[in-house]
Amino acid sequence: MKPSDGQIFCKIRQYHFQQNLHFEWRWWGRLELHGKRCLKQLLGHEEVAAALYAVYGITGVRDGMRLHTWHTILALHCDDLILRYLQYIRNTWGKLVGHDASAMKNVDEVTVKALELKAPRASTKDADELRGRVLGGVLFSSFNQQDRMGIWARLQAVEGLIPSLYAFFEDVNYLKALVDCVTRLVTPSAGDTVSTALSHAYSDANQDTGRAVLQLTESSFASCPANPAQRADLGVRQLYAYAMRHYLQMPRERRKKDLVARHTTSADPTILREFADLAERLGFKSPEITALKQCSNIMVARSPSMDAKPRLVTDGNGLKKKDGCGLPNMEEYMEDCKSLFVKHLHDLDEEQGERVTSFFVRKSIYTIFFGKPSPLPIEDLLLSDSVVSERQERETLEQERLEQERRDQGRQGQEEKERLRTRRTQTREDYHKRLQRLKEKKMLSERLLGKGQDSEPWTASENPSLKDERRLEDQQKIDQDKLLEVEEGIDRQPGEDIQVESSGAQLEEVPNDAALCINFKIHERGTWKQASAPTIDRLDLSKIEKVAKIWIQGRWRLFTTNLRMLAPQQCQDAVIADETYTILLIRESEINIDYELLSFAMKVGGDAVLANEGTGRRFESF
Repeated sequence: MKPSDGQIFCKIRQYHFQQNLHFEWRWWGRLELHGKRCLKQLLGHEEVAAALYAVYGITGVRDGMRLHTWHTILALHCDDLILRYLQYIRNTWGKLVGHDASAMKNVDEVTVKALELKAPRASTKDADELRGRVLGGVLFSSFNQQDRMGIWARLQAVEGLIPSLYAFFEDVNYLKALVDCVTRLVTPSAGDTVSTALSHAYSDANQDTGRAVLQLTESSFASCPANPAQRADLGVRQLYAYAMRHYLQMPRERRKKDLVARHTTSADPTILREFADLAERLGFKSPEITALKQCSNIMVARSPSMDAKPRLVTDGNGLKKKDGCGLPNMEEYMEDCKSLFVKHLHDLDEEQGERVTSFFVRKSIYTIFFGKPSPLPIEDLLLSDSVVSERQERETLEQERLEQERRDQGRQGQEEKERLRTRRTQTREDYHKRLQRLKEKKMLSERLLGKGQDSEPWTASENPSLKDERRLEDQQKIDQDKLLEVEEGIDRQPGEDIQVESSGAQLEEVPNDAALCINFKIHERGTWKQASAPTIDRLDLSKIEKVAKIWIQGRWRLFTTNLRMLAPQQCQDAVIADETYTILLIRESEINIDYELLSFAMKVGGDAVLANEGTGRRFESF
C-alpha cells in the first residue's frame, strides 16, 4: 500500500536528522515531481517545517497531511500565521496528555478523527457524545482509566474547537480568501510576510495619543485606550475582520491572461474604496491604499451591521462537522458578516448550549490564526465624542455625485439639441440647393424645346427634370419624417418647420396601371443567371418583399449590385434608389465576397442601369 503524505514527510525528516542519507533519498523517491517541489519549498521555510514536524509527534494527526498544497500555502506569505496555527495544534493535543512526548505518540488516528472540530466546553451535545467514549476507553485506548479521567477534565477546558491537520488545511483556504483582500492594501517584498508589510505601512498617522480607533459597525467608530503597539495590532486585526465580512466582494485579480473564455467576478469598487478608507483611518499608508481611494464611493444598500452580541451556541442540531472549518456556506456567511467586528471577536464571555453556531466557528478560526486577543475596555469606549457616523458624509458625497450627473446630463442634452438643430438646418439648405439645380435644368430644357424641336413636349411623367424634382420632394419628406423621429423630445420653435419652395410646375399623376419589373439574378459557378422577374403593381409593392422572403427561406441571401446585404423589407427602396431594379442572390454556403465577385456584381449593376436608360425606363421612388 502506498504510504500517505504524512508518513513520507515524517520518514524523510526522521532519516535526515539521523543523517541516514540512503534511506532519506529512498523516501524522496516515493514522491512524484510536483510532490518533491512542494516538499523542497516547505523545507526552505525552516520554522514552518520544524513546527510541522513537531505536530507529527502526535501520531494520530499524520493522516491529515496534504503535501501537494504547500506551494500554495507558502505563496500566501503568512508564515507567522501558519506557525501560530501549527503551534496551536501541538499545544492543544500536548496539553491533553500532559505534554508527555511518549504519550503523544499513543494518540491514535481514531481518537483524532473523533475529537477534531468538537467543542465539549461550549457544546453540551459534544460533551455528552465524547464523555462515555473517552472514559470508556474507546478513545485514548492506549491510556489507563486514571489517565483518561485527567484527559477528559483537560478536554473540557479547551476553548474553541479542537484542532487537527485536516482542519488546518481547510482553514488555510479561508485564510487565503482573507489574505487576497489584505494584499490589495500592501505588497510584501521579498522575504517579508503580509504581517511585516502591514507593520511597515502603519504610520500611526492621525491617531489620538493613547487611544485606538475601533470600528463598531460599517458606519460608526469609537476609540479605546491603547499604546502604539496595541493600536497597530488592533489595526491589522480590524483589516482582517473587514476582509472576513467582504471577501466575496473582493476576489483576487487574475494575474495571468485567460486562454479561454470563462465567467469571472470582479471586485466591487465601492467595497475596495471603503477598505482603503478604513485602512487610512486606522493609520496605514501605502501606494496601494492611495490607488484604491480612487475607486467609486457610491453608497450601496447593505444588510445592517449587528451591534447586539451574536450567539455562540444554539439549541437543536447546529452545524455539521464539515461546517466547523474552512470557508462557510452562503447562508452562514450572510448571517455572520453582520457581526464580524473586533468588538464581538474579542469578547471573552462564554456561552454553553447544545451546539455551537457558525459565528463560534469564525471566532475560533480568528483566534487560532491571530492569537487570543486582549479584552477590549468596553467601559472606556468614548461613544459620545468619538463615535463618528460616516453615513451622513457618504450621503452628502452621493448627493453631490447625483447633482453632478444631472448637470452633465443636462449639458449633454443641450449639446445634442444643438447638434440636431444644426443637422436640420443643413438638410434644409442642401434641399434648396438641389431644388435650385433641378429648376435650372428644367428651364434649360424648356428653352431647348422653345427653339422649334419637332418632338412633342414632355409630360410630367416623361420629363426627367420633373421626375427628378418629384423624387427629391418625396425623398425630402422621408428625410424630414426620419429627422423628426430623431429629434423627439426637442422643443420646436415657431416657424421652424421647413417650407418647401414651390417649383411652379404642374406635376401630373403617375398612371396607376404602370408596372415595375424587378430582376432577380442568381450567382452560380462564377456567372449571374436570370431568375424569375416578377412584375410588380406600383400600388402593391409588398410583392417584392414576399418574393424576397421566399428566396430567404430557400437559404439564399439578398444583395444589391454593390454587394450590400439586404433584408426583404429593404429590397424595394434599395434597388429603386440605385436605378438597377436588380437583386442579386447568393447561397448562404457560397458567400465569399472578394474583388472578383464585387467586380462582376458592379458590372451587372452598370449593365442594368444602361439597359434602363436605353429603354427610357426610369421610375421615381415611391
